[in-house]
Amino acid sequence: MATPHRRGAAVLGLALALSFGASGAGEPQPPDAFADAMSDYREGRQGAALNKMLLFVSSSPSDPRTEEALRVIWKIAHAARDAEKSIALEPQRWRETVKTAKAVIQQRRDRAEKMLQDLDMLSSSLSQSTATLASLRVTSLAPAEFDFSGLDELSRLRAESRLKEIRDSLKRIVNDPSARPDSLHEAQGYFWLYQGDLELAVKEWNQAMRLNPANELLRPRLDALESRWKSQKRKEEADHEALLGIGDFKVGRHAKAVSRLNKALDLDPDNAQARRYLALAQGASDAASTQARVQALMIQGRERYEGGELLEAVQSWVDILAIDPQNAEARRFLERTRKRLTVKAQAPEPASARPAKREYSREKAEEFYSLGLIQYSDGDLKGAVAAFSQAVLWQPDMKKAQQGLDQAQTELRNRVRP
Repeated sequence: MATPHRRGAAVLGLALALSFGASGAGEPQPPDAFADAMSDYREGRQGAALNKMLLFVSSSPSDPRTEEALRVIWKIAHAARDAEKSIALEPQRWRETVKTAKAVIQQRRDRAEKMLQDLDMLSSSLSQSTATLASLRVTSLAPAEFDFSGLDELSRLRAESRLKEIRDSLKRIVNDPSARPDSLHEAQGYFWLYQGDLELAVKEWNQAMRLNPANELLRPRLDALESRWKSQKRKEEADHEALLGIGDFKVGRHAKAVSRLNKALDLDPDNAQARRYLALAQGASDAASTQARVQALMIQGRERYEGGELLEAVQSWVDILAIDPQNAEARRFLERTRKRLTVKAQAPEPASARPAKREYSREKAEEFYSLGLIQYSDGDLKGAVAAFSQAVLWQPDMKKAQQGLDQAQTELRNRVRP
């Protein structure tokens, strides 16, 4: 009769073989296979725990709890080593699993040993590094971008004997492969921090906290490091956007440059390059917008002039001169329009067409008003007064003509006043 131990070993072997078959068949795992497996393991159902752990590892290799799952698999495999001979089902599968578990543990042990060597070297050179750090800080020998934070953190750790605790934890992993691996990740995080790679340091420390949430010493350091890393990441993104914006500015894409440089300053308000080029890009963009407006009015004025819409053409030239008072082309067209309006306004009417009494005419009033605007723009105040007066005679209720007349008369009086 088989002993309880042999029956338990057989159950383990059967579960292992079935787990390999199930994983090969591609069965979906439970929603939280890891938690379910850990529950079985704690309650002594090692066969079920092994089956679920293997399913979990094969289907979720990137899950942060995979290392813990492998540790449990190794424990179960190690405890069942004496039962290997009694396994009749899939013995080759069983041996492969034990071999894989041992290889994983050996890799962890090798990694811990290598990190211990690195840690010892780092610790032995820390005093010299601290002295060098103090010298660099009081001189101008260190590059402006040199980051002292890694050395600072290691100096604090040394003062708090934290490096000794990490070393002891790594030694436990070397001597007991089933020990919790959180110290492995914590130590690796310090190495990344020392090398200035904040992103990888944050990643390792987060993994350490997942494996050991009770690590009260690491939590505040992780929070501070994450804050520094996010700030660094924002600055890097700002530098990238600023670089793209400067490139857009140099090839004439001023509106796009303004957008990118504003984004860079949103990420990092202290980015001096982004602020400098933003002012240049905005100036160029405003100038381009003004030039485009002048060109549009010029086209509009020409079309009106050539179509005989002289009054409307005058308004286009006046609008251009309000934007660009030195625009020679607008002044030339304004002079041409003035001459045409003068000839038209002064042309004598046939005697047969003359009324016995002056009649009101909006068309005539508009012509004289436009002539008055042209003469006013040219500085001919007397001519402007005469033209605006004619406009008022042809249409007494034309307020803009009356206002133009008042303005021209006032300036004329001020000009001749001694």
